[in-house]
Amino acid sequence: VLVSLAYAETDMRRCLERSVGLIPRDSEYASVLLFALDRCRDGNFEGAWAACEREYRRYNWVHAYPNAAAEVVSLWFGEGDFDETMRLIAACGQDVDCNAAQIATALGALRGSSAIAARWTVPIGDTIRTYLRGFRELSLRKLAERTVLAARRQAR
Repeated sequence: VLVSLAYAETDMRRCLERSVGLIPRDSEYASVLLFALDRCRDGNFEGAWAACEREYRRYNWVHAYPNAAAEVVSLWFGEGDFDETMRLIAACGQDVDCNAAQIATALGALRGSSAIAARWTVPIGDTIRTYLRGFRELSLRKLAERTVLAARRQAR
């Protein structure tokens, strides 16, 4: 939901609020997202994250709840800035590699690849190696172009 909305929004905070609003209100997951979002609206990064850590301390570091809270808090206070958001998600800890990947996708959709500094992309390069038959080696750029083309065809 977040990534889809990021293609149409220009403000990450608005994107977060709309995304959370689309999750069924009576679900546990929505309660986690709303708790984190309310803490964000009430204060600063340190206070919001400390409240979330306390609230979800009973869960393992790979559990969805503390990680969802970390993503919300980092995206809220990162305000669409890629570097700052990556710094904040790293500061939260938890399952940081997965969290960073998920929110980087939303930021890329929101701001475009030009908003991501070369120091993040150059070491990765353009080649993806997989175990998928017929797709052992792919160009990341070509895969992205193919995905966008497929999405545009589907939208018609």
